[in-house]
Amino acid sequence: MRILIAEDEKIPRNVLRHTLNSWGHEVVEAADGREAYDVFRGTAKGVDMLITDWMMPEMDGLELARRVRRDGGERQYTYIILLTAKSDIDDMVTGFREGEVDDYVVKPFVASELEVRLQVGERLLALERRQKEINRSLSESLDELHRTQQKLVQSEKMASLGGLVAGVAHEINTPVGLGLTAASFLVRKTEEMRGHLEGETLTRSQFEAYLRNVEEASSSILANLDRAGELIRSFKKVAVDQTSGEKRRFALAAYIRGVLVSIGHECRRAGHSIQVECDEGIELESYPGAFMQILTNLVMNSLMHGFDGVSDGSISISARRAGGDVVLEYADDGVGMDEKTLKNIYEPFFTTKRARGGTGLGMQIVYNLVTQTLKGDIRCESAPGKGTRFTITVPACLEMTNEG
Repeated sequence: MRILIAEDEKIPRNVLRHTLNSWGHEVVEAADGREAYDVFRGTAKGVDMLITDWMMPEMDGLELARRVRRDGGERQYTYIILLTAKSDIDDMVTGFREGEVDDYVVKPFVASELEVRLQVGERLLALERRQKEINRSLSESLDELHRTQQKLVQSEKMASLGGLVAGVAHEINTPVGLGLTAASFLVRKTEEMRGHLEGETLTRSQFEAYLRNVEEASSSILANLDRAGELIRSFKKVAVDQTSGEKRRFALAAYIRGVLVSIGHECRRAGHSIQVECDEGIELESYPGAFMQILTNLVMNSLMHGFDGVSDGSISISARRAGGDVVLEYADDGVGMDEKTLKNIYEPFFTTKRARGGTGLGMQIVYNLVTQTLKGDIRCESAPGKGTRFTITVPACLEMTNEG
């Protein structure tokens, strides 16, 4: 870490610098609060941690902490440890209450205690940086979502986008909720610690228990943030594919799973299930955004039409190689279709559920994507009470001249 020391006494400052250097930290020194404040404002690399004495000429430690917090702006968070004598406990507690100070060490400090407190600070700083990364990724995804919305206005694709957003929100809710629970626990334990500090009743066993709680809660938060980040990256990939319309090489099985993360919750919420059987080795040089739109529309078609009045429906998706082609089969065990409906299924604006919001464009879009964008063909088999099966055959590698 890059640590700024503010200590007006030369010998304690030298001892502190030597100790921190021996632990592998980069140290910047200042002989009083004002000098430390000027260093903080002037450093381009930023400061991970500030260790400041309480009583100093020019500017005391608490005022320095206030200014660092005030002027932090868009800089990385600086963890602040206050060096204080036991007689300064009331002022130190004031620093905690006002949010300027994160921790304290009693002078003269014990190296082992300081090392432990630095480790706690490092963990909290790592957690804060990870949170920023997740927030930045989420912000980028939301920006991508807004761009997608603009492109899909007044078209059937807006329904698919709505499904994506709802699916991602549903899936992210679990890890974010678990992370929030752990963070709330950590806040509660920290408040208890402050109570012990204010009452001067803190014991070594209580402090060690607190450190264990911090470590466990931090690990839980990091794990759940990682999971949320993974879901966001999956959503971002699918959203970019849908909006860009670019051709690229992709693994079909992994892509199907990624799409189902976004839309599968609709089935589960209605009590239905989806099974996927796909060779992990199948790769395509094609348009993943088209596959996403096809799968989304097929699943939505099953939910709106196939499972009308069905409470425990099942969808199966499978894929296999067939020479230079890939055959994708999609089937549900829903109510099926009569001959008239089957004959008109790809006709634009044909729908049996117009009163429930059906536009009659979903299957027509699927047909156009399969036959025009992917240069393949699609067959549908269905009968009343027998469910519905779509068989889609597309080339595994589209020619470079295909513009989609």
